[in-house]
Amino acid sequence: MTSFRTRFLGSGLIGLLTLAAVVAGPTARATSAPATPSVELTGQPAWTTLGDDVTFRLRVRNAPPGLEVRATVYSAVLSRIAFERTLDGERLGSRIGSRSGVVDALPLVGTSHLLTIGTQDPRGPSDPQRIRLNVSDGGSAGVFPVEIELRDPTSSKVFDHFVTDIVAVRKRTADEVPSEPLQVAWLWHVTTTPTAPVSPTSLAADPSLASAVAVNGRLDRIARALGEVGDVAITLVPSPATVDALDDLAKPPVAVDAAKATAARAVSVLAALRTASASSLVLASAYTPVNGPGLLSAGLGEAFDTTTATGRSALESGLNGVVDHTTAAPQPLDDATLTRLRDQDGTTRFIVAPGDLTSASGADQYTPARPFQLQTPVGTFDALEVNALTTDLLRKRGADALRAQQTLSALSVIALEQPNRTRGVVIDTPLLWDAPPARVEAMLAGLRDHPLLQGAAVTDLFGSVQPATTGRKPYTRNLAPVSDRTAPVTPRQFRNAQREIDGLGSMIGAHEPLVGQLRYQLLLSLAGRTPGTGPKIARERLDSIHQAVAAIAGKVTAPASRTVTLTSRRANIPLSVENSTQRTVRVRVSLVSQKLTFPQGSDRVVVLPPGKNKTESFDVSARASGTFPVLITWSSPDRGIDLQRARYTVRSSVVSGVGLILTIGAVVFLAGWWLTHWRRSRRARAAIST
Repeated sequence: MTSFRTRFLGSGLIGLLTLAAVVAGPTARATSAPATPSVELTGQPAWTTLGDDVTFRLRVRNAPPGLEVRATVYSAVLSRIAFERTLDGERLGSRIGSRSGVVDALPLVGTSHLLTIGTQDPRGPSDPQRIRLNVSDGGSAGVFPVEIELRDPTSSKVFDHFVTDIVAVRKRTADEVPSEPLQVAWLWHVTTTPTAPVSPTSLAADPSLASAVAVNGRLDRIARALGEVGDVAITLVPSPATVDALDDLAKPPVAVDAAKATAARAVSVLAALRTASASSLVLASAYTPVNGPGLLSAGLGEAFDTTTATGRSALESGLNGVVDHTTAAPQPLDDATLTRLRDQDGTTRFIVAPGDLTSASGADQYTPARPFQLQTPVGTFDALEVNALTTDLLRKRGADALRAQQTLSALSVIALEQPNRTRGVVIDTPLLWDAPPARVEAMLAGLRDHPLLQGAAVTDLFGSVQPATTGRKPYTRNLAPVSDRTAPVTPRQFRNAQREIDGLGSMIGAHEPLVGQLRYQLLLSLAGRTPGTGPKIARERLDSIHQAVAAIAGKVTAPASRTVTLTSRRANIPLSVENSTQRTVRVRVSLVSQKLTFPQGSDRVVVLPPGKNKTESFDVSARASGTFPVLITWSSPDRGIDLQRARYTVRSSVVSGVGLILTIGAVVFLAGWWLTHWRRSRRARAAIST
């Protein structure tokens, strides 16, 4: 028995060890497998003069000894379509030269290896050590794709590669007229959307905002990028709700050390926004990003007007400056939205996303880079289309230096389509933009002194670029149908919350901070187009509004019933009401009775001191005696909130003046009748006795 048990246990142990080895084997092999070698662009000149050197900064990872980096230069692209085909490394065109170097032998600066290519102006003498870059006849510049590979020179195996571009500009002679730079309007969105309903008493209570303003948080990165803008013209599209939240977060008093640090970060971000807005164009917008067609389709036109007007005023006060309300950033548009923005806010110029327009042949064979007429049944508007290629490149994942250079190269190709004509394009960033510092820095540096490109505000494009025409007539486009017409709240939900807020304002004061915060919460319930919004979040926000109002309204109480006895025709009814809040509250008291009159009125606004009970007396006059009810209503002064209803019982033993006269008359009549009857009876008896 013992021997069998020993053999059984031994076999089981061996089996477990074998199984463990089988399971651990792949893991161990995966852990020990070498990482794939890679190469990444960390920097290069945005442009170069023909004949100068071009140095590529490259970060090479996991490269075994002996690998080399090869840069192959191809002939200049002649159109935007040709440029797009080079981005993925296919259809690169004719090879005109290459340079390579073993990774270990390349100069190293920091963590980047340097690979330098010497360029040659084709008008100069031939130099075999430099690559001859031919620009088109009569052209001033060219965009040359460069494929950079990390490869094994022995086997020619390519481990990694990417395509960037050299933008080469010919030296201009003294009498040569410079070409017109392409105006580039770059929209910077500064928005944060709370991921959960914030406290009804503070816009800054959501932790996502604290995370965004923290060091290296999303808003912190944008703030630091704003500090690098310098003389490059950009267009700011800040969310008014974000500006309000930053201002709220930075307000004293701040008692907790962690909160103090967050408040300091908010102050820094808001200061950067204010500084940038002083020198940059700021576009007005709704208080928070909304789906205008959805709100208007749901019957929330007044709410849309409110969020638009509030957004503009919030930006002007929060940034201490003037915002442009005549030009609108990309947003969902339909005829009703256009009409509302034009009539309510004076907006007549629109930046339109490509997907919001119907397909149409271009005004010419070139990239759209001029304003056009947006034709609608409700009128004609000036419009600009966001450039899809450069916007997508700037947003695309990948090495920051590479994406910035590809964006600048694409813009250069567009500029070279018509170098002697003033044109402009719009680049848009995501609503919840997370600005990569290296990418933004490279873009700003490239725009700062680029001979083919110039940063501009969107209003500059409308003002200085001649509108597109076809056949000597304005070039027109049409809006595409709106696919999403949903609203996060219903008109009834919105109106009920608005009524409660108005009622609270009439109770504690319309300018009280709490009332203002709740109004902002109501506007936030309209939010759409970003994560963290929608019907569920909107309902939670409306619930938080109701709870905040109820926290005050529920602490104003009075007896639900009571019996009052009147002992005279003119008397008074005492009404007691208690205010358990810690603030002064105003309430309206109304009395209704069919058997009482109120010489000094049956409706009165009463001021209740904090934390106290107050008795208010109403003069009454009884119309009759008996027992009858008096209905009493306590409400907000504007009657928007019913605080409490009560039914008092009144007992009156008082005879009215008319009743008293009738009673006396009846007594006199009866007395006269009795006296007359008595006399007649006496005479009759006397006559009988005689």
